Amino acid sequence: MRNQQALQQDAETHASGEAAHWRTVYRTMRCPGRPCKNNQGHCWRDPHGGKHYKLLTAHMRKLVAYMNAGNIFESHRDVPDTIRQQLYAEADQRNETHRDTGPPHPRMAQMQTNECSPASQQGSLQCSPGRTPPPFNTVVKAVVLDALDIPGSHEKAIQDYVKWQQNQADSQEWISQFAKAGDILITQGFRLNLFYQKERIDILVGGGVSEGIAESFHNDLPIWLPEYRQKFEEGELYSRETPGFV
Repeated sequence: MRNQQALQQDAETHASGEAAHWRTVYRTMRCPGRPCKNNQGHCWRDPHGGKHYKLLTAHMRKLVAYMNAGNIFESHRDVPDTIRQQLYAEADQRNETHRDTGPPHPRMAQMQTNECSPASQQGSLQCSPGRTPPPFNTVVKAVVLDALDIPGSHEKAIQDYVKWQQNQADSQEWISQFAKAGDILITQGFRLNLFYQKERIDILVGGGVSEGIAESFHNDLPIWLPEYRQKFEEGELYSRETPGFV
């Protein structure tokens, strides 16, 4: 397992050209105290409660990008809120899946031994052993993320963000996908802040953007923002060619 980890680290650092940052991330996020239940042996230990959350390659890449943006990263406490929220959400989803597929709670099993059928003209139910009552409707509460303070023109911010994403891509397919994502936001009148708060990834996927690119386009916004703010304050925003972006 250690050999596989070393090979993957070498491949990542060679591909990105950012060996120092990758080494920092790999060293810092090595699971403290006990091994994590994943093949990499890397995790994030939540300072509040000490729970361990496994880290995948996608999470590690975002931490490297976070360092590339000039942010300090020296310990588990420096993991940005966006990555923390993603880890929380993924853990919740795994727990929900486990609950859905696991055995029923004994109390629930007892409740489900009744057979339910219409009992009167009022529409109430009478139950007898042998059948399960109909499920209750589930209400899903929408999650709204904190607003991002993005200065300047909305359109120029989108254009700069597209360029930032494209600069980290090699394949023409990915470059075109990021351009398409920016076009959709401008065409449909979505500011980056609104797109981020409402988590409207669906409008990108519905417009033909691949799901992975759409997820990155949403989740990487807080990583891009500090660099953009600095360029804006120093008057260094400039127009440069953006492949495939109108």
